[in-house]
Amino acid sequence: MSLATAPQVAAADPTATMQMSKTAQVDGELTPGTEFLYTITVACSSVAVGGCENYVLTDPLPEWIELAGDPTADNQPSTVTVSPDNVVTVDVNQALGGGKTGLKSGDTLTITIPVRLSPDAPASINGTTITNTATSTADNATEQSASADVTPVVQTKLGAETTKTIEPSGASAKPGTAAAVTLTGKNQSNVPVHELVVQDPVDPTASPSPFTYLGVTAPLGEVTMPKGADQVVVWAYVNGQWVEGAPGPPAQLPAGVDPSDVEGLRYVFTDTTGDGIAPGATATIPVNVEQRDNVTELTGPVTVKNDAQTTVTTADGTTATSDPADDTYVITPPDLSADVTKKFDPDTVHAGDPSTVTIGATNSSNVPGRFADDYRAHGGQ
Repeated sequence: MSLATAPQVAAADPTATMQMSKTAQVDGELTPGTEFLYTITVACSSVAVGGCENYVLTDPLPEWIELAGDPTADNQPSTVTVSPDNVVTVDVNQALGGGKTGLKSGDTLTITIPVRLSPDAPASINGTTITNTATSTADNATEQSASADVTPVVQTKLGAETTKTIEPSGASAKPGTAAAVTLTGKNQSNVPVHELVVQDPVDPTASPSPFTYLGVTAPLGEVTMPKGADQVVVWAYVNGQWVEGAPGPPAQLPAGVDPSDVEGLRYVFTDTTGDGIAPGATATIPVNVEQRDNVTELTGPVTVKNDAQTTVTTADGTTATSDPADDTYVITPPDLSADVTKKFDPDTVHAGDPSTVTIGATNSSNVPGRFADDYRAHGGQ
C-alpha cells in the first residue's frame, strides 16, 4: 500500500519540483521471517534549471523491519548506503550543468529495498500497522515524502530454553573439592511471561541423584535477573519435599535449610509489576557445589549427570517447558601410591667405617595425602 505524497519543507527559492510514491509488495500474509519489497519512485521536473540539485533520499526502516538484501537505485551515478541503525540513503550525482549534480529534470529514479519482518517479531505487533516513510530533499525543490504500510501477522508462541555447565568436568575424590555449576533459563516466547522457573535437577526423586556425591554450598551465587523480572524465590528440595525461600534478590536458601541437605533447587523469577518478563530475557544462575565425604568410599570412577529445565508461564496460566539441558562431572577414586628413595653417604666404606643412610618418601598419588609413619635413617657401624 502506498500513501499520497505530502510536501513537508519548502525550498527557499524552488526552481524544480519532485513527485514521489512508495509501495510495499507483500505476497500473502506477512509473518515473521517473510521477505518483501519496498519500491520508491521519484521524478524531478524543471524548466529553469537542469534538475533537482544535490538530491538525496533517506528511508529509515521501522522497528521489526530489517534488510534482506542490498538496496538498489536504477539511476546512475548514485551512491546507496545503509547506516548501522538501518537508514537507507541514496545520493544521486547526475551532471546538471554549471558544476551542479543531482537528479536530472525529466528523469525517474526507482529504488528497491528488499526487507523482511524480523523472525523475532513479537506477538504484540500482530494486526498493527507498520508505516515506512521515505523522504526526498534537494536544494532547489520542496521536500517530499511518501509512505507504505504493512500489517504483520504474528501468532503467540510460547517457549523456553535451558543451558547447563559444570566446571571443571571432574576431579579426583576428595571431600570439599569445589565445582561451579552455571544454569541459564531463557524466555523463548514472542510475548512477555509472568513467571520463569529454572529447576535442577528435572526430577529430584530420580536415582541416582546428582546430589549424592555433590553438595550445595552457601551462600548461593549471585543471579542475573531476566529482563522484566523483579523478584526471585529459591525453593530447596529437602527430605522429599520442596521448601520455599524468602523473596529476593538476592537468591537465598530457605531459612533453616542446611545446604548439605539440599537435593534439588528451583529458582522462580516473577514480574510483580504486570509488564512481564520480556521475550528473549535470560536468567543466569551460578551454583557452587563440593564433593561430599562419601566420595572416599568410591572404588571406581563415577559420572555424575546433572540436568535442568526451564518453564515459562503467562499471566493467564499457559505454560511451556524447555527440553532438559545437562552436563556431567566425573569423580575418580584416589590412586594412592608413594615413591621411596634410599641413599648411602658415602656409598662405599671399609669394614667398621660409618655410613649415613637417607630414606625419602614422596606422595605420588593423584590426591594430596600424608604419611602415617615417620621414617628415620640411622648411621651404622
